[in-house]
Amino acid sequence: MPDLDIQSAQTPEEPAKGERTRLRITESACRLFIDQGYHGTSMRQIAQAADLALGSIYNHFTTKDEIFAAVLDTYHPWREIPAAVEAAQGATDEETLRDAARRILAVWSERSDLVRLHSIEQVEFQGQHLPQLYESTVADIIQVVQGSDAVRGIPVPLLVRAYFGLFFAYLAGEQFTKAGLPIDLGQQPVDFFAEAYLQGVLGLAKTVEAKPTEAKTAEAKPGRKWH
Repeated sequence: MPDLDIQSAQTPEEPAKGERTRLRITESACRLFIDQGYHGTSMRQIAQAADLALGSIYNHFTTKDEIFAAVLDTYHPWREIPAAVEAAQGATDEETLRDAARRILAVWSERSDLVRLHSIEQVEFQGQHLPQLYESTVADIIQVVQGSDAVRGIPVPLLVRAYFGLFFAYLAGEQFTKAGLPIDLGQQPVDFFAEAYLQGVLGLAKTVEAKPTEAKTAEAKPGRKWH
């Protein structure tokens, strides 16, 4: 597995020694979890990979599950969404959404091994960490929307639906790619599924925006009842 970029997990200021050690443990554990799975990785192996005594790990994490939760919070592909939304640019909301999507897919494609963390979470934990990870990611998206002129006018539910759904479209494309299916989609399967999904979300958003006007028109017609 290639070296992980932990810069995004650090603050602009140099982290304290304890935080640097915690980051080293998290990075080492991430490599092992991806290569061996959660249950196939021991605390001793994590300590060895981080070049620490076994007892030192317990100064930072009380259990292996706590380490895995920290790995997910740092490296799960969902955590790339807020930064991509913040950096997105476009002359219209649709262009901005697509630019953010391109940025997200570029990172996911470059670090596709990290997608395995989601599979491990689903298979070995039945997704028990995902609700908290989802909530923290959405909270970060909301913070970005509130502080960015580029995306402030885009409804948060639309952003959430677009980019969490994009992740699963990406997974579908990855599966087609790995399976080597002889289907000519005119483009890479990952791009095809991602674009197809995003087209659907944008189309749905336009439909929702049109409904209030339709409702007022229909409401004005005599004999029409709305429940």
